[in-house]
Amino acid sequence: MVALLRYAGAKRRAYPHLPEQEGVSYTGCYKQEHYDFGLRSMVALLRYAGAKRRAYPHLPEQEGDSYTGCYKQEHYDFGLRSMVALLRYAGAKRRAYPHLPEQEGVSYTGCYKQEHYDFGLRSMVALLRYAGAKRRAYPHLPEQEGVSYTGCYKQEHYDFGLRSMVALLRYAGAKRRAYPHLPEQEMVILAMRDMNVARLTAKDVPLFEGIMQDIFPDVVIPTLDYEVLETAIAAEMKMAGLQPVKAALHKVVQLYETKNSRHSSIILGDTNTAKSTSWKMLANTLTRLNKEKVAGFEAVQVYPMNPKALTLGELYGEYNLSTGEWKDGVLSAIMRTVCQDESPDLKWIIFDGPVDALWIENLNSVMDDNKLLTLVNSERIAMPAQVSLLIETLELAAASPATVSRNGMVYSDYRALGWAPSADSWLQTVAHTEYRNRLRALFTSILPPVLELKRLHLTEGASVRGQQLTGVIGLCRLLEKWPAPAEGEDDENLVKMRFLFALIWSIGATLEEDSRKKLDNWIREHEGIFPLKGTVYDYYIDDRLGEFRLWEEKLPDGWRYNPDQGFHSILVPTAEFLRVQCVMSDVVLGGCGVLLGGRAGAGKTCLVGQMREAEATHT
Repeated sequence: MVALLRYAGAKRRAYPHLPEQEGVSYTGCYKQEHYDFGLRSMVALLRYAGAKRRAYPHLPEQEGDSYTGCYKQEHYDFGLRSMVALLRYAGAKRRAYPHLPEQEGVSYTGCYKQEHYDFGLRSMVALLRYAGAKRRAYPHLPEQEGVSYTGCYKQEHYDFGLRSMVALLRYAGAKRRAYPHLPEQEMVILAMRDMNVARLTAKDVPLFEGIMQDIFPDVVIPTLDYEVLETAIAAEMKMAGLQPVKAALHKVVQLYETKNSRHSSIILGDTNTAKSTSWKMLANTLTRLNKEKVAGFEAVQVYPMNPKALTLGELYGEYNLSTGEWKDGVLSAIMRTVCQDESPDLKWIIFDGPVDALWIENLNSVMDDNKLLTLVNSERIAMPAQVSLLIETLELAAASPATVSRNGMVYSDYRALGWAPSADSWLQTVAHTEYRNRLRALFTSILPPVLELKRLHLTEGASVRGQQLTGVIGLCRLLEKWPAPAEGEDDENLVKMRFLFALIWSIGATLEEDSRKKLDNWIREHEGIFPLKGTVYDYYIDDRLGEFRLWEEKLPDGWRYNPDQGFHSILVPTAEFLRVQCVMSDVVLGGCGVLLGGRAGAGKTCLVGQMREAEATHT
C-alpha cells in the first residue's frame, strides 16, 4: 500500500495536468472500463487482508513506514479496524443516497459536490495525518471518547444497536397505522425523534437535529398534536403547586411516548431533575383523563419499590432452608397480582433506586420480548400488555449493554430545567403579595450572578459539595422562618437583609475559607448594606432593631470553665460555633434535615450534642 501511494504520487507529479480520476489513475494504471478500484473493491481487499491476517497471525500488521507516510508509533492506529469503521460510515452514506453515483452529486461525505470540494485520496491521507497529529497531541484520550460515530457524545445510557432499531421499526409501524395520512419520510422522522430525543443530553440534542436535517434535507419535521395531554399535564402540575414550564411538559410527554413504544423504560438523571415528578404527573394525568371519559387514555396504578433496600430473596422470593417452603418476594407478589388482573388499567411497576447487576440482570427476560419473570421455584409469570416496568435511577454505570438495549430511555437534564421553577413554586406559597413581589425581584437580580460566581470561581468543601438547586432550596427554607414585614417597617431594606442572610447561609454555607472571602467581596461591592467590620458571615439580623449585629455580641460575657469538668468535655463558645448552631436550629425546627460536614476535630459531634441539649431545654 505504501509503494502504491508513492507510485501514485510520482505519477501525479509526472502528469499534473490530468485530473485525479482520468488518464493515469491513482492506481498507476490507465483507465479501462473493466477496472474497478472503488468501495466494493476496497471491501473485498480488506476481507482478503483479514483472511491473510488469520492465516499468518505472527506477521506484524504495520512494518516499517505505514501507508500514511508516518513512522510507526505505539499510539498510531490506521489499521484494519480504523479503515473498516471508515468504510462503514461511507456505506451508511451510500445507503442514504443509493441513487447517486459514487463520485457525483452528493458524495459519501453527505455534502453536495462543489468545485472546491476534494474528498479524494490526498484528502484522505491528509485527514489520517491530521488524526495522527491529534493523537500525538492528546495521547491520554481513548479513541472512542468524545464524539462517537453517531455524532453524539458518549454516554452510558446511549444504545443505537439492533434492539433499538427493531423497537424503532415497531414504533414506526404503530405510528403508521395511527396516522396513515402522513408521508413515509415524515413518519420515519417522527419515530426517530420520539425514540431518541428523550434519551439525549442537552448538548446532544442540537447534534441530533443536525443529523436529521442532513439525512432528510428537504423534509419538514412533523409534530404531533398533544394539546389535550399537555393541557391536562399543565393543570395537574398547577394543582400540585409546580410550574408547567416547557421543559417539564416536554419531559412528561417524552416519558408518555417512551412508555407507549417500550414495555420497559428507564428514567435517569441527577438528583433534583424531576424524575419522580415526571412519572407521578403522567400517572395522575392519565388517570384524570380516564375519569373525564377522554378516549385513548386509561387509568394508571403504580407499585413503587426500592430494590436496593431488599435482598434478592426478599425481592424475587426464596425457599425457607429449614422447611423448604416457598415464600414470595416483593416483586414476585406484585407481579402475580397485577398480571392476573384483567382490567384495562395500566399497571406500572416502579423500581426507584440505584441499579446494580445483582437485581437488574434477573429482569432481562422481563424486559425483552419474552416478558417472562422466571422465579427460583421454576414458576413463570407472563406480563400482559397493560403491565410495564419503569426504573428510576441516577446512572447506569453498573448496567450491562444487554440491559441498556432492552429499555427505552428518558434522560432528565438539570440544564433544561434550572433552578427557577423550584423558586417560583416556593414563592407561590408566600401569601403576602407585596412581600412575594419583593422576594421575586431579589431572586431575579441577585441570585443568578451569585450562582454564576460560585460555578466559575468558588470552591465548596469536599464533604458538603452539592448541586446548584440544593443551595436554592436551602435559601427558600431559611426564608420561610420570617413572616412578611409588619406595617411601618422599612420593607425594602429588611427584605433585602433577610434575603442576603439566607443567601450567605445556603449558597455560601458550603464554601471554603478563601471562597468565602471572594463572596464577601462580591456582596460588599454590589450591596452596601453590611457594616464594614469583619465579613458578611459575621452578622445576623436583629429582628427587634431591624439591623445587622455581630454574632460575637451573642456570646456570654465573663465565661469561665467549670474546673470540675474533665478537659475533654470543656467546650469554649466561639462565634463560628454559635452561628452554625443557630442556622442549624432554624432549619431543623423548620422540619428539614441538615448535612454537617468538616474536617476531623472541627467540633461537629459537640455541636450536634449542644443543639440537642438546647432543643430538649426549649421543649
